[in-house]
Amino acid sequence: MSEQTSANEIVIGRRHIPYRLVKSAQANKLKLQMTMDEFQVTAPEQATLADVQLALKKKHKWIIENYAALQDLYEKTHKVARFRTGAKLPYWGRLVKLHTQLADVQSPIVSYKNGLHVSHPNYATSEEHDDKIEVAIHDFLKDRFSAETAKLVRKYSELLGIKATSVRVKAMSKRWGSCTHAGCVSLDWRLVYAPKRVAAYVVAHELAHLKIHDHSDKFWNLLQRVYGDFKQEHLWLEKNEHLLGYKRINLR
Repeated sequence: MSEQTSANEIVIGRRHIPYRLVKSAQANKLKLQMTMDEFQVTAPEQATLADVQLALKKKHKWIIENYAALQDLYEKTHKVARFRTGAKLPYWGRLVKLHTQLADVQSPIVSYKNGLHVSHPNYATSEEHDDKIEVAIHDFLKDRFSAETAKLVRKYSELLGIKATSVRVKAMSKRWGSCTHAGCVSLDWRLVYAPKRVAAYVVAHELAHLKIHDHSDKFWNLLQRVYGDFKQEHLWLEKNEHLLGYKRINLR
């Protein structure tokens, strides 16, 4: 697929809203996608910048409303500037303190006891320090989530009388979990940032789909039988996606 990308901005009143323009041979009309991190505009390959700006002018109301809402969510996200002692990171639905310590080790070693503890080698720059420790913490959190998931999968598989053919823990772009007709369940490791009860709900939800593949009343009744009242957890995910992780403040 042929694509061209460029950085631009649209001015609406006093607001200067940046967007990334992607011209694609596969696009036949303008497509707008906005997240906390980026506003992407996909346009047909032959569209000129003037064409795009004119089309965006017709979408001013949608752009302003969504941009303002996402900016509000961004303000509520947790921010991390440096990965050093005193920083706080989300873990199972709460903020925990980070403790870092220089040690005679080849690579960072992460553990948890009333906070995240990282023993690490000396790094040449603060940027390398932060990058290496962040990666190590992510690996640790993925392992913690995988261990918790294994227990939850055993629990709800027994209650449902089913068995998944495989369970994969990975980063997912659009959903927190999914399953296939072949019995493969996928779970987003970033659920480790949510309360454990929310992660349990997602696991039970996906496993229940191995018996009932739709979202009919029959499915929800089955889920309630094995999990219990799930409304609070379901609502938490709908309203708190911005809390599943953190935003790293770039100091470079």
